[in-house]
Amino acid sequence: MASQSGLFTLPQELFDMIVDKIQRPQDYFHFSIMCKALWEKLRSPEKWYALDASLFRRRLERSMEGRSWADMLPRWNDFLQNHPNGVILSWLIRTHQPVDVVRRAIEVYREVFPVMFMNEPGFYLQPPTYIHPLRFYVFECNHMEIFQLLLDMGIERPLEETGEGVMWEAAAFAPSIDPPLWLSARGAPVHHYIIFTLEERGLLRRNTPEYATFEALVRPDTL
Repeated sequence: MASQSGLFTLPQELFDMIVDKIQRPQDYFHFSIMCKALWEKLRSPEKWYALDASLFRRRLERSMEGRSWADMLPRWNDFLQNHPNGVILSWLIRTHQPVDVVRRAIEVYREVFPVMFMNEPGFYLQPPTYIHPLRFYVFECNHMEIFQLLLDMGIERPLEETGEGVMWEAAAFAPSIDPPLWLSARGAPVHHYIIFTLEERGLLRRNTPEYATFEALVRPDTL
């Protein structure tokens, strides 16, 4: 980092006005690392979370073009695919940050933009981040403590309601068998197509304890 910035010679009110004009988390971060003193003064993960959520909200609101939320919901998937934004939440999961850190980040996002975590039945991308639901990153990184956090915070609906779909997502996208095992141990239903998917992906083999576990859980009235 460079030596102390001349920004500290400015009146506090003017300095605060400059900081308040920053709207993107990456700009705030780059501004913060101009010198050690700025970093110590401005370093604030919560500020990055808030800026990221605000930026996402502005992009979404611009895309609405006067439409109501009811009109917007069917287009939500398209928005997420075509307007990728920051990746702070997914980064926290991918780097296995502590549960308390992820919890606080979600709280800040929820305060700034509650719509990010709408939990309507049938709303496929729940809870949405920018391209995928948070649970996709959880499954991809085998960070199931965060999935429990999402359940506890009411972001993910109970497995009694969503277990079948969530189990398929874990079987189809997780890099290991651990997320499906975690879900099955907590009541997510196991069907034959789940076993088939895991076998096809090379994650499950016959005549293994894991295979026996899934076989014992298969519902007899399902394929």
